[in-house]
Amino acid sequence: MLGLLAALVIVTCLTFPLISDYAVIPYLEGAFGSVSGSIVVALQSGNIYILLAMLALILLLPLPFFGKTKRKIVPTYMCGVNSGDDLSFQGAMNCNTQLSLRNWYMEDWFGEARMNKFGLVITILAIACAFVLILGGVTL
Repeated sequence: MLGLLAALVIVTCLTFPLISDYAVIPYLEGAFGSVSGSIVVALQSGNIYILLAMLALILLLPLPFFGKTKRKIVPTYMCGVNSGDDLSFQGAMNCNTQLSLRNWYMEDWFGEARMNKFGLVITILAIACAFVLILGGVTL
């Protein structure tokens, strides 16, 4: 899924001048009429600069995540004296305790399957409303 989103971002950046020419500029001309003449000219002349800036950012933003770090790697804190294997610790009353990771997730209320249904419905409604506004137009 993440690969698909990355591909869509790159496609959107590459097709930005087309999106601007066929969607944004006609909308501005329709919404603002003849007043938008200078705005349209500015957008049309700046499309290539915006495209280059977006592509440069796509290439430059991941760079900090590569390479060596200067951060000190420390052992895991386990609320007691680490036994040395990072899997158990000596806790209160000199008791040896195994490491366990737990949380209260409330799967019945906030589980992925349940939240996915609500998210899907809300997303479909938002996209449908956007299409109605774009294709149907808005008259004030």
